[in-house]
Amino acid sequence: MIADRLISKVLDLLRLLVLVNVLTPADFGLVAMGLMLVQFIEAAFELPVAQALLRLKNPDRAAFDTAFTLGFLRGVMISCMLIVLAWPLAAFYGQPQLYGLVLGLTIAPVSRGMLNPRLTEFHRQMDFRWHAVIEVTGTLASLIMATAVAITTGSYWALVVGAAINPVVTTILSYVVAPFWPRLSLSAWRDFADFIGWKGLSQLIKAFTSQLDKFVLGCFVSPVSLGRFSVAESISVLVRKSIIEPISQPIFAALVNLTTKYELRRAYLKASNIMLIIAAPWLVILAVLAEIVVRMVFGDQWAEMAVLLRWMAVSNIIGMLFAPTIGLAIILHKTKFETLHSTINILTKLPALLLGIWWFGVLGVVGASILANSALLITRLYISRNILSISIKDQLYSCSRVSLALFSMVFSMGLLDPFPNTHDSVLVDFGFVLLTSSIGCATFLLTLFSLWILAGRPEEAEFTLFRQVKTYCLSVKKKFLTAC
Repeated sequence: MIADRLISKVLDLLRLLVLVNVLTPADFGLVAMGLMLVQFIEAAFELPVAQALLRLKNPDRAAFDTAFTLGFLRGVMISCMLIVLAWPLAAFYGQPQLYGLVLGLTIAPVSRGMLNPRLTEFHRQMDFRWHAVIEVTGTLASLIMATAVAITTGSYWALVVGAAINPVVTTILSYVVAPFWPRLSLSAWRDFADFIGWKGLSQLIKAFTSQLDKFVLGCFVSPVSLGRFSVAESISVLVRKSIIEPISQPIFAALVNLTTKYELRRAYLKASNIMLIIAAPWLVILAVLAEIVVRMVFGDQWAEMAVLLRWMAVSNIIGMLFAPTIGLAIILHKTKFETLHSTINILTKLPALLLGIWWFGVLGVVGASILANSALLITRLYISRNILSISIKDQLYSCSRVSLALFSMVFSMGLLDPFPNTHDSVLVDFGFVLLTSSIGCATFLLTLFSLWILAGRPEEAEFTLFRQVKTYCLSVKKKFLTAC
């Protein structure tokens, strides 16, 4: 799953790098306005039919037909809503091109709704190979088609084609690897009724909040500024989508198997710190070297994106602190805390967003995100205290070693003058980024494990990582000696 996600995100990044060198920030801003509507409606009306199927011990033909029908009806409903809302959206933003753009994007939800429900049988058998093949192939098709359209036309339609072709290819392949001829039927509706919509309010709030910044920003700034913000956001969330989300699934599966509150407390704190240790250094590198990375990779027309990228990375570091909290609440059937988490997010983000844009423009949106993630961090601390009886002091102390190691990483990278104005060539820039990143990561690891040793080598996150690395090294050594 991690390899699948990493490969897919690398292909997405390659597509982005190609398109930013062919298209303009205004093109990205225009498409972001249309995608905002599509993503909001899809998230608001998400139907977890795959999870419902996995919950059934022995799903029959009726269950698969019902799952397909629900997904298909959802896709058609979303497409109809997009067709109706396309013209009002274009009129609201004063961008007539949005009408045709949104109509082109309606292909995506219909295709996703028709995905083969029998793919869940591979998941039930813990066989994710076909899932990886399908997802990577769809992403590769998106890269090829979007690049071809961009080079031949130089139009923003390359972004639309890239967003639409992926679900089309994925859906077609799902029926190739798991042959199935679906029928429209709702005969097994009762198997899905109690599962679908059980967290509808939280889902709706999260969908609205996820697109809130782009919606409000589009009302105040030009498509050029919105395009820079959209690309910076896409880069800043790569760590979360490529690392945090894939490792969350096995972590939550492990938490489910624990029974006592003591075991859950230890595992929760360990999981939180492992996520931070693995992901946060990448965001620190992005934050410290944002200016040189943007100039090296994207070019001068995207230079203003650097400051956005830097502070978005900081916001994401705050957002990943104690990330497993909500998953833990769901595991313990404390779903009210998920709704509370989402509600506090929107109540904090909306006023901060409006005031931030009014005073600081695009940069104010990033400030609102930092403020909202800080409020969510406080909320997660109180939720954990409530459901696991862990004091806030103990929670903060548990991540103190990682936090100090991250600060030492920033300091060591800062000693190398991380914000140079000019370099002779892209090759020199790349060498500087590689050297600075290596020194920063080495400092982070050295500080982290030194503090762990001084603390008496407790069986916490560092112990788990050290043991895994040691086991891996011994395994490689054994294979090498055997081969010799």
